[in-house]
Amino acid sequence: MHGSDATGTVINGGCCVINCTNNDEIYGMHTGGCNILRADGSVTFMAESTSAAALAAMISRAGGEVVSGN
Repeated sequence: MHGSDATGTVINGGCCVINCTNNDEIYGMHTGGCNILRADGSVTFMAESTSAAALAAMISRAGGEVVSGN
């Protein structure tokens, strides 16, 4: 997760982390977000408005963060 600007043209330096660029980032062809596969095997829709901090909490291991289902 590197982040980019909202246009996807500035890579490695923005706060946009979902559906901004498909250059090694979370990207889907869906309006408003993309489907993600979780470690427990479930698939959920991740909104484009998800913050970088919330996404980092979801993909870190043993950080103790609590992330709601919303």
